[in-house]
Amino acid sequence: MRTRRVAPAVLGLDLSLKRSAACFIPAGWELGEWGDLTFASFPTPDVVPNLSVEEAQVARMKRIDHVAERVVDFATNRCEPTHVRVEEFGFSKHSTSVTALGELRGVVRREVWRATGKMMVPITVSAARRLLLGHLPRKDAKVLVQQALYKHGAPFDDDDQCDAFCVANAGLAELGLIAVTLATRLAG
Repeated sequence: MRTRRVAPAVLGLDLSLKRSAACFIPAGWELGEWGDLTFASFPTPDVVPNLSVEEAQVARMKRIDHVAERVVDFATNRCEPTHVRVEEFGFSKHSTSVTALGELRGVVRREVWRATGKMMVPITVSAARRLLLGHLPRKDAKVLVQQALYKHGAPFDDDDQCDAFCVANAGLAELGLIAVTLATRLAG
């Protein structure tokens, strides 16, 4: 019995409690055909100051549900991914949102899996950016990626969509497909 191979179509996610983003690279995408990509941002409602602990937890869960609902809608109604990749969030010793990001990712992972049957695989954003542009300084890497993509005609609306693209693009490379690289080799 012969099995039919399906060409990979990759959904990249940049998850955040402030503004998440998604970028879908369809199967057979021609590099640089930016109009063939599907992408969106999902801003969340602002945090209300001076809430009690319980009210703040309820507000956080509402924001998490808001993001999960929009990501699932995107994954089921705006694209048909064969693979889902998500930005691995970095931890800082001064971060206060580690728990919230973990909760967000867990809820989104479960809901995407329930809706699509696809498991989210993490990709380190620094590696995804390095694939796109080569070695980057830690400071302003996100801005440099956005500037490079805009320079090459990418129609993204914000830096989170640029990161979602970087994640999806790295997903292509991870799957053995050709991925976009804008890195130039310096003479020396």
